[in-house]
Amino acid sequence: MNNKKELWQFFTPEYIANFMIELLKKNYDIVVNNNINFFEPSFWNGIFLKKLINNWSNNRYNINWTEIDVDLYNNVNQSINCFKQNSNIKLYNNDFFDIIKKYKQDKIKFDIIIWNPPYIKNNKINKNTINKIKNVSNYKWSWNLYYYFIKESIKLLKNGGLLIFITPITFLTNTYAKNLRNFLYEQGKFLAIYSLEEKKIFKDADIETAIFVYKKDNNNNNNNNNNNNIEIWIIKKDFNTNNKQISKEDFNIIKIDHFTKDNPIWSIHDKFINNQDSYKNEYNISNIIINDIFNVSVWMVSWYDKAFLINNKNVIDNFNINEQKYLINLVKADILYKDKFVPHKYIFIPKWKYKTENDFKKACPNIYNFLVEYKKKLENRYWSKSLKWWEWATVRNKEVFEDNNEYFFIPNITRKKIWFKRIQYRNDCILYGWWNLITLTFKKNIPEDDKDEYRKLITSKNFTDKINNLVPRKWWRKLFSQSFIANLIL
Repeated sequence: MNNKKELWQFFTPEYIANFMIELLKKNYDIVVNNNINFFEPSFWNGIFLKKLINNWSNNRYNINWTEIDVDLYNNVNQSINCFKQNSNIKLYNNDFFDIIKKYKQDKIKFDIIIWNPPYIKNNKINKNTINKIKNVSNYKWSWNLYYYFIKESIKLLKNGGLLIFITPITFLTNTYAKNLRNFLYEQGKFLAIYSLEEKKIFKDADIETAIFVYKKDNNNNNNNNNNNNIEIWIIKKDFNTNNKQISKEDFNIIKIDHFTKDNPIWSIHDKFINNQDSYKNEYNISNIIINDIFNVSVWMVSWYDKAFLINNKNVIDNFNINEQKYLINLVKADILYKDKFVPHKYIFIPKWKYKTENDFKKACPNIYNFLVEYKKKLENRYWSKSLKWWEWATVRNKEVFEDNNEYFFIPNITRKKIWFKRIQYRNDCILYGWWNLITLTFKKNIPEDDKDEYRKLITSKNFTDKINNLVPRKWWRKLFSQSFIANLIL
């Protein structure tokens, strides 16, 4: 077995481990207990363990380290044998979710937890791991595996304990991580976040990461803290990972208010995410939000785009009358860049329209012949097994798109500084918005006489200037989540 691939192992570079240890030493005074209890849920190549031993050689400590990979466990166990005689070091060849079950039963808590957890998307988590998660936590099908590592590690901390970890930063903005953010808010606070932006930190993975310093505080009230700010350290653009070293001089620092439970996402760049009221006063904006006037929608995901896209007009011309009605006009973010607006043509067969493959083939022979080339790959998509291979995996808000004949399209993410040029207003035919777009359509209760005013407002430069400062950034890009757009004040 290729353990590195199977276990999604992305080893922490030594210079990053050194930097995280320095952050730990800086915040050491927060840990009151002199007899420090350390824990790392997955020590992999043992980089943090070795650094801790070297840095805490004159301190009393208890180290509990666990690693599921037997080869890595054996290698690290042999390399630190000389230290075990003088320190209380316990290494376990075990799964994180097995060991935390034992810790919970024995009521063991830790002063410091430091790690780089595995990053595994929900559809890649194996059934055995899912069952283990269910034994110790509330399983959520939409969660990345590292979400559970964060949550369960915090549960294992003593009050006042520290969690220092490097992970993708997506849990701050992902819609599915809302419950995790609420848990983080209730259990303590971030002391500092070191955003590594889009720098390639891990050799075998293109993931955008940050280092987090989090303090558990069971009596936490983020609104009444003596220190009401989080230190946000943003890596400088000229930082070069090839140098294999990093320090605070490589970052620019800003301070933002502590995150709150009320915000749809947590942004490390924009103050709006913590306090929209100040912008209401500054810009004299009304209390009406976009969601009061518009349906805010995303639509569909095929999980295999190539199969349903038709670029050849000759293929379309051969479709019979019945098949023609299964062609849709789909708007993607890429056409918002272009001067000429030309939607993509896609095949879309409604769910459960045809009970059997033979029924589908008989009614739509040309579409069948077009799609059957991709049948095997379509069958292997991650989706509900109750759906047929010729159907789309996820369809949302279909009626909203079909009940309207005018749309405002906003991209999910853009690097453009003047992004209002990319908002498209269309009213020429029924359109569907791709998953990489936020689509606004008027709600049915909006009077016709009022719509013209809202059209002018949404597409105006003045409106864009008002909210351009509010749109949270994701590194050097603007982030447009569905919930964020819905809650923007007009």
